[in-house]
Amino acid sequence: MQIKPLFLRRKEVATYFNISESTVFRWWKSGHLPSPIELGPNRTVWDKAEIDKWIEKKKEKRDMRV
Repeated sequence: MQIKPLFLRRKEVATYFNISESTVFRWWKSGHLPSPIELGPNRTVWDKAEIDKWIEKKKEKRDMRV
């Protein structure tokens, strides 16, 4: 049984979208990506469920334009 991650680090978010880590930062700062959770002074993560929900909203908007 494989455990699905609940949280993604910036590098993992970048891999998930096939973008650079700096693009993850830019998307977040510009409001195009959900805000991360600061777990500690050196650990910031994104909630995978929020990322997936964000993707679904993007798909719904796409489908509405057609």
